[in-house]
Amino acid sequence: MMGKNLFWKRTSENKKVLCVGNSASETRLLKEEMEIINTCLERGEEVLLVPDLMEILVYGAELQYVDDSLMFKLKPLGLTPTQRFIKRAFDLIVALILLVIISPFMIFLNLLIPILSPGSPIFSQERLGRSNFVFKMKKFRSMVDNAEAKTGPVLAIEKDPRITEFGSFLRGTRLDELPQLFNVLKGEMSLVGPRPEREFFAGQFTKTIPYYSYRTIVKPGITGLAQVKGKYTTSPEDKLRMDLIYICNYSLGLDIKILLQTVRVVLKREKAAGVRVRREGNEPKDIDSCSYLQR
Repeated sequence: MMGKNLFWKRTSENKKVLCVGNSASETRLLKEEMEIINTCLERGEEVLLVPDLMEILVYGAELQYVDDSLMFKLKPLGLTPTQRFIKRAFDLIVALILLVIISPFMIFLNLLIPILSPGSPIFSQERLGRSNFVFKMKKFRSMVDNAEAKTGPVLAIEKDPRITEFGSFLRGTRLDELPQLFNVLKGEMSLVGPRPEREFFAGQFTKTIPYYSYRTIVKPGITGLAQVKGKYTTSPEDKLRMDLIYICNYSLGLDIKILLQTVRVVLKREKAAGVRVRREGNEPKDIDSCSYLQR
């Protein structure tokens, strides 16, 4: 852990406990922050703090005394076997019900997309699942066929010229995600969870964002906390904060709440807009993972 002091402490029961403490530079920074916070609180002002990723992991941790030292006890991240069973059963039941209801509409889209834009109606792309398991995620195609044949992996940008007119509608209403219900049935995805990332971009993010790999502790989802609270343009760091909050606080009730909120999000098409970048002339500039990380 960068910037942290790690040390072993032996308890009165002769047990060794790994302790994590702040470095001298962090202690000075915390002192400055506390002075500002104290000033605000003394004036009766409300204080809003952006948590760092470690603070999110500590959120909800159990307080425990080791001899005379007060410590946080961090539980292993992830779902318990019982939680995984309940979540899987819920995924199967809801996915089957949704497929029965919307299958005529999906057949209609399957026929319509090739008419409006030559190519296959279904777009498959390799994504990372739980424990970095690689699987083929399915979507209704919203871009021109073979959109990355010349560019390689690039993130979609605002008003991306590769997106078809009907594809813009599909992305804005999230209808392009419907085929992922089959990924849920196969056990590759869940209805709710962190969005599955492409291996190319995940490798870039893991190098620059601490704890980014924690997202794959659970199955990826069709929707998630980052999707209902953020936007497509929300930074990877902020999306990771939301994903970790979801993982640390998972419950079936939270899944149901996020699914209901997803309906509201679908009506807000700006949440599906691409990354906003500077333009050169009249053409949008492609953005790769490195420039995205520097935003």
